[in-house]
Amino acid sequence: MAEDVSAPTELTSTPVDNAGRPQSLVALLSKPGTTPRPGVLYGISPARLLPQAQLLDSTSAASFSSSATKNENKDVDEDAILRAWGIPTIPDNNIPDEQIFSPGAEFVKSWRMRNDGPAPWPADTELVFVAGDRLMIDMSERFKVGAVPPGEEVDVWTVEMKAPDVPGKYISYWRLCDSKGRRFGHSIWIELVLFFFSPFSYGL
Repeated sequence: MAEDVSAPTELTSTPVDNAGRPQSLVALLSKPGTTPRPGVLYGISPARLLPQAQLLDSTSAASFSSSATKNENKDVDEDAILRAWGIPTIPDNNIPDEQIFSPGAEFVKSWRMRNDGPAPWPADTELVFVAGDRLMIDMSERFKVGAVPPGEEVDVWTVEMKAPDVPGKYISYWRLCDSKGRRFGHSIWIELVLFFFSPFSYGL
């Protein structure tokens, strides 16, 4: 026998039982002999179960989708730019890895950089300090590199640096970067080994 299903109606006030007490949503759903239609909870539409601020109209939803697409395209564009700048070849001009110095020694480091990518490096390209030991005397953390066409090379020099006063091993890490903070290529470094020289160091 088919069950008699009454058409749901939109509630204009809080439902009450026979005694006039307000009924909860759980009580409404557990009421026997009632079969809610899909998308309607005993006459209560989904829109009435959510605060108005949580409901997105079609215009808001379209705007949100457009914003997400723009951000995704921006990430793809920046990745393409960084790939076009390539992974530069950067041999040492001086001071090879694990160069031995006396504590407190002053020096200037240089690299020869080659643009191996298909696009020129921007004019605002710099070499910036990213991690490790700070060896700069004046605390400069970036050095000018400038525009470098594909296949071309440029010598990059630091300002005057100084080895720490305590013997040990020290490493300072650097990377190429543009004025927007976009880093490219691998990290390069300055690696020093410091100890005090004495006649005993040479077996004298």
